[in-house]
Amino acid sequence: MNLKYRKRRDRFELIKETLEIMKDFPDGARPTWIEARLIVPHARFVKMLSKLTSLGLLKEETYEKSSIYRLSEKGERLLSLMEEVEDYLKDPGAKEEKEKETGEGKV
Repeated sequence: MNLKYRKRRDRFELIKETLEIMKDFPDGARPTWIEARLIVPHARFVKMLSKLTSLGLLKEETYEKSSIYRLSEKGERLLSLMEEVEDYLKDPGAKEEKEKETGEGKV
């Protein structure tokens, strides 16, 4: 993939991608590892990492002079919901048919 032509991602996509990356590091990840996989400008990454941590989507643990970030339960739930929304937007009728088949969604 030519990074020169990578399309600009919106906030939803960046948050989802960050949470997906964090899933790949169940023992935690250093900020530089996350940033390298996410490929965003440093200032934007620092701001986003701080926001995700303050919202409780990531947990920060400090060891000596470095920080390790882990995906929190709240972050896992949000990622799951984001994936559902994304799937629904791709094919709105698919979820309704699945609910009919499984009997879910009835009150």
